[in-house]
Amino acid sequence: MDVQREDDYLRFKDRRVFEQYSTSLGNVPKGMELDKFLSSAEEKYDFKSLRAANATSKTESGARVAGKPNSCIEDDYLASMLNPDGIVQIDQWIFRLDVCAGKVFVLAEKDKAMMAELKKKMPTHKAIRVFSTDDEVLDLLSTTKPGAKVAICFNDRRADGATDQTFQRHVISSPTINTYSVEYFADAKVVYQKAGIYFSLLAELKYMRRLQDDSNWFWNQEFTSMNLLTTYRYKRRCGDESGDSEFTFVASDNKINKRVYESSNGLARYSLSGDFTYVANHTSPPQSTTFRLAINDGY
Repeated sequence: MDVQREDDYLRFKDRRVFEQYSTSLGNVPKGMELDKFLSSAEEKYDFKSLRAANATSKTESGARVAGKPNSCIEDDYLASMLNPDGIVQIDQWIFRLDVCAGKVFVLAEKDKAMMAELKKKMPTHKAIRVFSTDDEVLDLLSTTKPGAKVAICFNDRRADGATDQTFQRHVISSPTINTYSVEYFADAKVVYQKAGIYFSLLAELKYMRRLQDDSNWFWNQEFTSMNLLTTYRYKRRCGDESGDSEFTFVASDNKINKRVYESSNGLARYSLSGDFTYVANHTSPPQSTTFRLAINDGY
């Protein structure tokens, strides 16, 4: 099979299948919520993902908008392909991503008996290779295949990702509403995600409400009218320039999300801005709010 569940993680037959699957996650049917679409993709393989684990944790802890997720993975599509330990297999290689530490740990399938070592915070066994999330890891590993023809890019810059300069989050919180202690949040971000085996450029807006029950906060989706205008350009490492592009997305949902780039190859430079608009439908009359976030590296 091209894609299957191996133990508690997904296994992709090869890099081509991994990239095709990643791209397919962006083909959300019109009118379907992104989270439901990703959940259905995971359920097909009876697979619990890092995305699902994070969603459960955030709902229980009330930390949905309190900064970056603990995994430092800002891309829901990537999180949908990883298990809660950050593990995925592509071809003969088993990867564990620690994006917070900027590390990609790699174990050959033939050494699978060392899985417990791979899951350690900082593996030291010689069977486990260590790369940076800056590296295009699949290119580097493919050079070990006999007869493989690989062109590795060494002479172009690497764009930074998910730093204070290249990651922006904007949170708007309304006052507590009456005695029921209801709060509303609009949470937006623009980010370049780099993870060694996966790189993406994306913008996202979420609108949520939370209810207080005694000392605990419980999150709920809140549907409203949203609009996202993305303006972007980028250059692949040792590759072509995209040119200036823009696209408008309109939704009646609790989330609007757009990847303008995703690949197992990284970017040399990029520019991305998002003009976000949402309607606060809990106010009387409903109020529309618009703001902009922008990131740039290399332009």
